[in-house]
Amino acid sequence: MENPITGVVVLLFIALIAYIGNRNSNQKNNYKNS
Repeated sequence: MENPITGVVVLLFIALIAYIGNRNSNQKNNYKNS
């Protein structure tokens, strides 16, 4: 990374994607169980 800030933004973006993905998978599992 040429810019430390860019690396931080990328890490935050990846964390956000993972959070949304986990939340969606949890909703699907809850829907199946209900």
